[in-house]
Parts: sequence; C-alpha cells; structure tokens
Amino acid sequence: MRFSDSNKQDPLTGVATEAALGRYVAAALENCDRGSPPVCFLQVDIDGLATHEESGAAVRDAVLLGVADCLREGIRGLDLLGRSAEGFGICMPELTAAQARGAAQRLRFRVLANPVATARGPINVTCSIGFALSNDPQMSAALLIGRAREARHAAQCEGGDRVIAAG
Repeated sequence: MRFSDSNKQDPLTGVATEAALGRYVAAALENCDRGSPPVCFLQVDIDGLATHEESGAAVRDAVLLGVADCLREGIRGLDLLGRSAEGFGICMPELTAAQARGAAQRLRFRVLANPVATARGPINVTCSIGFALSNDPQMSAALLIGRAREARHAAQCEGGDRVIAAG
C-alpha cells in the first residue's frame, strides 16, 4: 500500500492531511483480517504546544516542523504520518501490540532527544501518544482513530510525556 496523492499534503509540514491519513487507515483496515497482524494508529500530541504558540507563530511552526521531521525519520516506509486537528497521527500497519508499544515509545524518546531549533533558541519538546490496534476489517477508520485519541487524552491527563494503549 503506497500513499501517492501529493496534493493531499499539509502545507506547513509536508505530511499527509487528516483526510488523506483517514483514507489510508481505512484502506489498511480493509486489507487486514482477524488472522493478520493488526493495524496500529498512533495519535501524537505535542505537550505544551499552547505555550509555544504564545511565543509567536514562527516558534509554533518551528516546533511543528521539528516534530514532524523527527516523527517522519522514525517510521517505516509503509507507515503514514499525517497532521490532525490534535497534533499528528501515524498509521502503522502490521504491528503486534508489543511492537506498537515499542514503536510509540521509540518515537516519544526520539522527540524528547531532539530539541527543536527556533529563533528563540533550541526548545525541548515532549509528546503524549495514544495508540489503538485492530485487525477487524469491519472497524471504521474513525473508530480506530477515536480510540487512539482517547488513549492520547489519557496520557495527557496523566501528565504527558508518555504512551498509553487504548483499553
């Protein structure tokens, strides 16, 4: 499965738009079955992004670009990174629950270990990640994404800078 619709990119970060990401998740779910490894969806939110927005649009944009680059460099070729209203989403087909948790933790550590260069100097960034898995071809992309968003919200409520799996 390849994502090739180049006009469906976020103009700031160059990653997929939320709509394109949703279509990719739907296609990944349609291609799996109950005996195959699940599709994983990660919802990634930058902790304290509102604080960076108070420093101005240039700083906020630098943080978004830096995190997008960091996430993009940390995923596989068949995964798709996209922007969402709540940060970033990543569709990662064919992962077990343990692999999904490991991938989410690696991405969280990758963001933490790479301060973002801004006009105000380097900024340390953390993120909260929620993830959900399904190998049910009848599950809607919206439901899988919604479950990951709920898990991400739980990660934020527990103080951020953590990974939580959907229950």
